[in-house]
Amino acid sequence: MVNHLTGLNKSFIPTDNLLVEKYSNYSEHDKFGQYDNYNFLLEKTEPEKEQLSLLLENVSGNVSGVFASIAFPLIKRTFDNIISKSLVTFYPIDKASSKIFFFYPKVSSRRESGGKQIHIENTSDYKCLGLNCPEPFVESCKSFYDQLYNDSFYDQSKGAYEVIVATGTPFSFDADSCIVPYTDVTSQDNTIRAIGFKITGLNNKPVFSNGRGNEIAVEEFITSFRVINSGAPIVDSSDNVIYQTGDEVKGRFFAQKYGDSIVHVDDLCDENGYILYEIDLKHPVSSGNPTTYDGYVGVLPNVNISSNFTFTWKRYDTLENNGQISEYGFDLRGIDLQVVDRMTRAIWSPQLQMDLQAYQNINANKEFINSMSQQIALEIDREILLDLKNAAPWALRFDYLGWQNTTQTYNQELWNKKLFDKINEVSAQIHKTTNCGGANWVVLSPEASALFPNLSILREGETLTEKDRYNIGLKRVGTLGGRYDVFIDAFAKPNDILIGFKPESLTNVGYIYAPYVLAQPSVPVMNPNNFSINQMLMTRYAKKFTNSKMYGKIYVDNIPTFNTFESR
Repeated sequence: MVNHLTGLNKSFIPTDNLLVEKYSNYSEHDKFGQYDNYNFLLEKTEPEKEQLSLLLENVSGNVSGVFASIAFPLIKRTFDNIISKSLVTFYPIDKASSKIFFFYPKVSSRRESGGKQIHIENTSDYKCLGLNCPEPFVESCKSFYDQLYNDSFYDQSKGAYEVIVATGTPFSFDADSCIVPYTDVTSQDNTIRAIGFKITGLNNKPVFSNGRGNEIAVEEFITSFRVINSGAPIVDSSDNVIYQTGDEVKGRFFAQKYGDSIVHVDDLCDENGYILYEIDLKHPVSSGNPTTYDGYVGVLPNVNISSNFTFTWKRYDTLENNGQISEYGFDLRGIDLQVVDRMTRAIWSPQLQMDLQAYQNINANKEFINSMSQQIALEIDREILLDLKNAAPWALRFDYLGWQNTTQTYNQELWNKKLFDKINEVSAQIHKTTNCGGANWVVLSPEASALFPNLSILREGETLTEKDRYNIGLKRVGTLGGRYDVFIDAFAKPNDILIGFKPESLTNVGYIYAPYVLAQPSVPVMNPNNFSINQMLMTRYAKKFTNSKMYGKIYVDNIPTFNTFESR
């Protein structure tokens, strides 16, 4: 129990109670706007506590935005179990308008200069002072996290580089594994699946040259090595394109000799070494074309493509005494949070209140507060779920009856397991585009949950915890494939599956739910016109998308459902 709470608002104290006169005069505390309500309530008798029941907010220091339940524990339990606790970032705020701050990293980009890609000279160097210094950071359409998947990002902290372009000569191996002039080697379907090339142009200079080694000595060329189809499009035996002009070509280095370098050097005094590399010319058989023994075809033997390929890599300058190095910068960026309101009320008669108390010893005020808090919590659940579903950029579809329209042999159970593959595909996209990991939760409709025969129920045979008992709408049922926490949303549309990632920190979040006033009940007010009693409940909160790429969805077509007209 939090022991320092906001001051009681006198307008919320029942006006028909003598406690108003007894405890409303706290001038020595009112000048600070608050006093120790918790100890104040502990001194009261149970009937007195009953009439002073409130759900109050702590505004002191590091626990601002935390709420304590005094007489309505079900409200706290209800709001504590809304979807924000399990799926999105929960961030209490203590103002109606607030901000959340995070660091935004930036990395410098190289510039073209004299045929090389160079980093900008350090702006603190004596050569460059003031406003005329070049800006090392170049704005890009790509975010910092997207740049991590750019294949050149690995070398940002290396020196300036030039791109080396080389050509290769086709070769073959003889029976003794010696290199001989190239001859066609065809597969069982009479197509060529691969061609070996001997690539020259790597200089074998001493390792102490310019204070560093070269490509051969330190093997820097391997990481940046690329093969490009610089000629006409290459097609397979059925005229289907394998590589368009400009495409990167697949291939492999031949296995190196044990204890030898990837680059072969026949004579230590020779300045030139060579690489043995194999170009992959396999292509999947297209629909309608003749089948082959392995489902692949190659190029026809009479097609000369030996001059199509260009081999490239990066040659870096030394960083010794070099001021042209990469730079990282960090901006402090803020996202505005603005609260929205929800309010509802319950109306009942004094007769109902008297009868409940007399026959069942039930306090009507408590019951209706509990009902209203559940209603608002459910609405917040729906709002957050709809936000995630509507804004999720990664969307796939799965046809429940799709196995009936395939040429493969399936039954419904085997086909349903393919839905798990779809979830993994969405998770992989979340992983790749957020740099934070794959998805860690899935929300299923009750109908969609029935499609998983391998669903692992974690709480089977266990007693429900207090948190489980008061969880409404959304229910955690276990894990899926040992990878995802699985929730079943009783109110979801049958076809909907929602997938997402919940981070552990505020530095890289996807969606924020920020309660300001968790739940504020009013005092029961009597209507003088008809003697009815009115009880109101208000909540105020903010929400914000910061990275929608953390969420995906799957729409399940033709899923079996029951009509809902009987749910009346």
